[in-house]
Amino acid sequence: EENQKLMFLLSKNELYNHLGPLKLPTTIDMEDETRSYEEAGIPQFPSIGAEEVIIECMRGNSYICEEVIPRQLFITFGNLLAATKDPSDSIILDFFDIICRPLGTNGPIISRNQFYALDVLLNHELPEIRSRFEITFGVINNDNDDINNDDDNNRDEKLHERRKRKSMLQDQIVCKKPERLAGILATCICGSNMQTASMLQINKMTMDANLSVMEKIMEDARDKVWDIDHGEMKTKQEYKFMVQRGSYLANMMLVFSYQMDTLVIDPRIYRRSGCWDLVCFGIGQVLYNFNQTLSEIENTIHTEEKEDFLKNELKKDLPLVREGIRITLRLMTGARNLGIQDFMILHDVDLNTGPDSIMNATMRVLNSNFCSAESGLRGDAESLLEMMDSSFQNDFSHVSGAGASSTSSANGDVGISATIVGGGGDTEVLNLNDVDEEQIEEASLDMRAMHKEYSPREMLQFMTEAVRNNPRVKLKLQHRRFQFAEVLEEIETRTDPAKCKDNLGDGFCGVKITWGELVERMVRYVRTHNFDTDEEHSIRIFEVLRSSVLRARCNDKGEEVDFDNSPTGDGPKHEDYAKKQKFLDSLGVTRMVAVAISTHVAGIEGNAADAALELLKELLYSGNVHVQLSIYNYVSDVDKDAKFLGHFKTRMAVSQDIIRNRKKETHLDFVAMSELQREGYINAIQTFAVLQQLCEGHNTMTQNLLRTQPKHRKDINLVGETIKMFTMQAGNDLELRNMEEKEIELLIATMDLLTELLQGPCRGNQEFVTRDDSFMHSMETAVQSQFSTRVNKGLRVKVKSTAMVLMASLLEGRSDLVVHKKMTEIFEPRMFEVVHGYYSRTLKSTQKHSKLDDDATANRVDEILVGVVCLKRVVGELRLIPTFHALGPDVLEEQRVAYKEIAFDRVAVIEVSWKGRIEAVSFPIPSEVDYLSQTTKEKFLSRVSLDTAEKRMKSLLQEAPIFISEMTERHHLAHHFYLYKILSKNIYSIKWCMYALVVLLNLNVVMASYGAKHQDKGYQSAVDALFHGHVHRKYVNSLIITWVLGIINACGYVVIVLFLGVTEVPMIIRQTDEHVKANKAAVISAYNPRAFTWWGVTLAGNIMFIIMHMANYPGHRNYFLYSFLVFGINLPWTITCVRRYIVIPNSKYARLFVIIYDTSIQKPFFRNHVLLLGCSFLGFQSTPFFTLMLLDIVNNSQVLKDIIRSITRPLPQLAVVFYTFVLTVIIYAQFGVNYFEEWFQYDSLADDGEKHGCHSVVACFWLIFYGGVPIGGMTEVMDNISNKEGNSYLARVAFDLSFFVWVGILLFNVITGLIVDTFSTLREEAGKREDVLINSCFVCGFTRAHYDDIGLSSAPSFDSHKNDIHGMWNYVYFYFYLTRKDPTEYNGVESYVAQLKEESSLQWLPSRNTLVFQNHEQAEDNEDGSGGIGGSSSSSIEMGGSNMGSTGSSGNDFRALRKEMSMFGKGIQELVDRIDKLETTISGTDTE
Repeated sequence: EENQKLMFLLSKNELYNHLGPLKLPTTIDMEDETRSYEEAGIPQFPSIGAEEVIIECMRGNSYICEEVIPRQLFITFGNLLAATKDPSDSIILDFFDIICRPLGTNGPIISRNQFYALDVLLNHELPEIRSRFEITFGVINNDNDDINNDDDNNRDEKLHERRKRKSMLQDQIVCKKPERLAGILATCICGSNMQTASMLQINKMTMDANLSVMEKIMEDARDKVWDIDHGEMKTKQEYKFMVQRGSYLANMMLVFSYQMDTLVIDPRIYRRSGCWDLVCFGIGQVLYNFNQTLSEIENTIHTEEKEDFLKNELKKDLPLVREGIRITLRLMTGARNLGIQDFMILHDVDLNTGPDSIMNATMRVLNSNFCSAESGLRGDAESLLEMMDSSFQNDFSHVSGAGASSTSSANGDVGISATIVGGGGDTEVLNLNDVDEEQIEEASLDMRAMHKEYSPREMLQFMTEAVRNNPRVKLKLQHRRFQFAEVLEEIETRTDPAKCKDNLGDGFCGVKITWGELVERMVRYVRTHNFDTDEEHSIRIFEVLRSSVLRARCNDKGEEVDFDNSPTGDGPKHEDYAKKQKFLDSLGVTRMVAVAISTHVAGIEGNAADAALELLKELLYSGNVHVQLSIYNYVSDVDKDAKFLGHFKTRMAVSQDIIRNRKKETHLDFVAMSELQREGYINAIQTFAVLQQLCEGHNTMTQNLLRTQPKHRKDINLVGETIKMFTMQAGNDLELRNMEEKEIELLIATMDLLTELLQGPCRGNQEFVTRDDSFMHSMETAVQSQFSTRVNKGLRVKVKSTAMVLMASLLEGRSDLVVHKKMTEIFEPRMFEVVHGYYSRTLKSTQKHSKLDDDATANRVDEILVGVVCLKRVVGELRLIPTFHALGPDVLEEQRVAYKEIAFDRVAVIEVSWKGRIEAVSFPIPSEVDYLSQTTKEKFLSRVSLDTAEKRMKSLLQEAPIFISEMTERHHLAHHFYLYKILSKNIYSIKWCMYALVVLLNLNVVMASYGAKHQDKGYQSAVDALFHGHVHRKYVNSLIITWVLGIINACGYVVIVLFLGVTEVPMIIRQTDEHVKANKAAVISAYNPRAFTWWGVTLAGNIMFIIMHMANYPGHRNYFLYSFLVFGINLPWTITCVRRYIVIPNSKYARLFVIIYDTSIQKPFFRNHVLLLGCSFLGFQSTPFFTLMLLDIVNNSQVLKDIIRSITRPLPQLAVVFYTFVLTVIIYAQFGVNYFEEWFQYDSLADDGEKHGCHSVVACFWLIFYGGVPIGGMTEVMDNISNKEGNSYLARVAFDLSFFVWVGILLFNVITGLIVDTFSTLREEAGKREDVLINSCFVCGFTRAHYDDIGLSSAPSFDSHKNDIHGMWNYVYFYFYLTRKDPTEYNGVESYVAQLKEESSLQWLPSRNTLVFQNHEQAEDNEDGSGGIGGSSSSSIEMGGSNMGSTGSSGNDFRALRKEMSMFGKGIQELVDRIDKLETTISGTDTE
């Protein structure tokens, strides 16, 4: 073994160079160039023997076969084998035998090499080898396989091609030793290798075909050895013949056994007579020969040399004997389980009762001394004997007993029926003769489940494979990797003596190590050992670093989840994830990965480059700018030889070869993909994923870098390679329809990469891609193709939507119409109509007939809407081209009518100012928008400032998070609770019904209510009347009506309160939690002590008042007054001050208090209904509370709300007036007591002759307030005076008249004036607000007059502009759409808006401009020959404010002004274009 290793490792390059046939030296010319080597007498084989040296280095050496042999060597030996005249007779064939089992039949199996070997031997590009294997398996003789399923057009063509191929093969193919080929197949699928066994199945080398070959071999044997005259076997002749053909049959038996061992067995196999002939003739002969050799060893004395020879022969035959016994065991077990036992009965002599039966031969094998040492053979033999013994003891002559029954039909046929006993004891009789083939296929047995068929080691291998592929186990393992990464990240706490003593004790503390230091050591190790042959440690380092980053976007179970960027969310945060990426990048991990990728060969599965790619993809995930910049600097400044990009180009080249081979297979019909091809497609998807992340976030530098490298001597154009791969995949519709799902996934990945290369926009890539006509035609094919139904419908929708996104990215940010014109030359308007029809049908079927769950349905709908959005965007852009507009003035109008706008109703359009021009941006309307209530909209419009468009839109976008919160919460509740959905749609109807019920309840209560003197009539309390009998029997019916209406009323308000509670309280909770999290890191105090300043003053005033009252009324303490001051005045004020005191509710009780307070103040609708609910319950105890519920009309009537606002709005002024009332009454009470005490009276009409007046200022104060203020005079509180009283009379006149003038006239009129003026002001403001909302665009500020003054006949009406094109709520929905969308999925304009949104900038909003006017100006400029379209960014419409209205210029002057501004805009756009080109040119230089 050491010599083998030295020879191979030191000389492998020289050996590789000398492989292959001998060739003429280039300096020697043949006399006749047309003569072949063979005609010239020049031998090519044998060669100089490099092949034999390699084979001998491998023989018996597991290390070389498993660790050293590269995959390319398989392909090389495959080509060498194909070059030989007869591959079956070539020594090169030993390479494929030894590489799979270097230690022979009893040694370990290398499953990976089995797959590589079989993939080469059955490759379509090596027909010389593949055809011989097909002949060996008898596949080449089946002319009509899978042709009858084709249509008429293809069937004749395929049949002719197949027959031509068969004729050619029969004439030219030489295959002297098919047994060697069969042996290679057996070696490639042994060891229960599911991959290779499935490859045979895919290539039609099935068990059925194998059985047919073995039947032919056995038939030939019988024809030559059977003596018809004597009717007996000629054993010597048979044995001699079997020696000649036995190895072929034996190897095919091994293949058959291994296939049964691995694959699901078709039950029809058990009914084939060839199966039982194989057991009785083939396997029986094998056992006979084996036993003969055993007897010769045991009963005959031989020389030691002879005996060793015989034992070696037995060892060689052991695998065949063991597999023969296994075949017999499986066939008999399967037949018995299916009840197909007639063949077993027919061959009873050969199987059981005959002297040379299988049972007796197996028993002799089992009892031999040689077999005792072979545990596997012994176990199989025991299982077979046990099964046969139990089966034949059941009296097969009367099969109707335990498990099966034999029935005879009228025509003499024997029918077999099996009795199947279920788990519950129920018995079902199945007549197998009546079962069709499809039912038999459904009942196929997986023989791997037989409990005695495999050894424990083999069963452990099956279990290990199943566990390894179990997704839940994968998550567990990934979670464990995360735990390991977490331990390393927290290594400082485990090694720092100052930190780890408390956790681990003194014995575990050592030298302090940080995670950063560990990463630096890892980086140094990988750089040092980058070129080592053993890459295992480097790969592990890559995996650990990847786990460290990946952990930041996974949940606790190890599952990858979306980022949760809401302040209240508990999911992974993008900010934390980006910090980890940046941290590793700062320690040189990105540079380390780039070096590893650059210096390792592409296309070798599982090497360091693969692991480095996975780590790089994780570092770049979500478009990390720092990692992108590191890669850019490495490629531009360090990697001058372009090895990094060259690695990706090589990977693409390998993928292109795989795609090309795949297309050759499927150019006529669908062919299942091989595992090797599937692996190649997965690698291609990985390549595109890394490149896509490299450009994520519309990084112009990396986008251009993938196309051109200014600092390099030669460009590596990965953009061109990507286009090439796309055109290869989407060449024509037939190839697309013959695709598997993995091919569709690669097509989607290709288009995703192209989209990322174009968006931003990257003008250079857009122009480069558009110039490729084949790409444009391939995109047209992909958009229109009807993919096969074998592909998942969701994947079919996704590929079309991805194609539409790619098409839209070509037009993104283009102001020169170059790309537009190119696309209109290729794409017909009818194509977009067809695509829209497809989306509409798919959307309709998904929403109405889908069997998917809610989440899957929502995802499918979102994917459809993505395509519809891009379709609308593309059509809108292409309509700028007159020829396209002429061909299809509205290419989607018919579809909109036919499908009732089912697709476009879910798509909204807004206009955005971007790159100096107005862009129409389409987006799917989130489904949550249906739950933004009309009340919320009206409430916002009633209070927003309408002074300017900027103020309006700023307020709208500031309140957008509140709108989004309401929509999200209500949609979530409606999605999970059907009752809530019903209530949300009908809440106002329910409210009016409940109010009508309240009116009826109060009518009944009013009719049944009497005073205390009439206790025999009616009732004052429904509870007392019902439970204490305080009601006359005449009013029982009224009481019943009260209880029925009251209960219904209470239940209705309970439902309303619950509905409002679950709707509005969570909004307050979310608002509170977001406030806490947003200010968690802020340097502000959680409490504000100043909030209690005025509270202290108020409290001191109340206390002083109580003290003074107690001092002045020592014997009359008024506790009601004291309670009112404390609880009625000071307590509400205290609660308000406490709320102001809590700035950040960071404790549980503070949070609860804030939520309750804010809900009662900010949600008056909910608060009022809680109070009404209380009244609905209190009304049963005291019926007057029912009357308070009539005030619910205020919640329902906008008119009453306006009236109340007219009172509450001037409340400060009214409070001053009220204070003036109090002062006035105090003054008049003081003067009245001093001068007119005897004239004060409580009842001027009292007839008892006794006057009751007031004799203190306080008493007179309350008397005047109660009797004088309401009527505005003193006549009700003071007795009349006669004019005979002299001076007292004049004083009374002045006293009474001044009070009347001051209070009755002036103060009351002041109150009336304040209220009336406020009401008029409110009405005037409402009128102005309504006028602004009707006659002014909320978004851009256009007025109706200015808009109409422009006078474009092609422009939509102002109402359409205001409500549809610039619909204000569409901007809120777009805000919501951006908030919910993954930032990595943004296109260029969405990224621009998102960035300005974070900066609270409104520059993206159109200001007094619209797309229609911009396009009109561009058309005029083109007619005047003034250039392209790029200069209409800031059109003269910006001037269209009050000046335009005042001057009234609406004709040529205005157009001239617009042209001047347009020319100015063109200059700006040209400057921007030149800057872009300059940036592309110097993108490789230092950007500092």
